[in-house]
Amino acid sequence: ASDTTVVGPTRGIYVGTSSSAALALVMWTDNSNTTVTFKNVIAGTYYPFNVKKVMAATTASDIVAVY
Repeated sequence: ASDTTVVGPTRGIYVGTSSSAALALVMWTDNSNTTVTFKNVIAGTYYPFNVKKVMAATTASDIVAVY
C-alpha cells in the first residue's frame, strides 16, 4: 500500500487477509484521483476492480494485483 505507487490498471485485486476497517483504492475510471473506500472486505476474495493505487490507509493485507 502506498499513496504514490501506481499499480494498475489491473483486472482486479485479491485480498488475502481481511480487515474490519478499510480497503482504500483509487480507480482508473476516476480521473480526479478520489479515494474509494470499501469496508469489511472478505479474506480470500477476488474483486474485479480496475485499480490505480492501493492507498496507505488500507488496513487489509496480502493484497495481490491481478493483471
